[in-house]
Amino acid sequence: MDIRSSRRDRTARLELNGELDIGTAAALDEAVDEALDAGCREVVLDLAGTTFLDSTGLGALIRAARTVDARRATMAVLSPPGSEARVVIELSNTGDVVGLRDA
Repeated sequence: MDIRSSRRDRTARLELNGELDIGTAAALDEAVDEALDAGCREVVLDLAGTTFLDSTGLGALIRAARTVDARRATMAVLSPPGSEARVVIELSNTGDVVGLRDA
């Protein structure tokens, strides 16, 4: 997985491309921590380029949401309708937890 990060004002946008799974979940943890440490108050995770999401990847999204919340920031997950990541998030009923939005 490749994570492209950009920042504008106090918002970090992280574009995830590839597979979010057991092998790449730690990279998401690090990217979210870096954004918050840089002073960002909003984290936007763009999953439009995510080709695979397993339970470990879903756990990483939930962990990110909890981390962001604990730091008194906000998070949104952008994923197009019908995409692999969105189907997994919707089937697990975690859309509200991670802040799922249309991409």
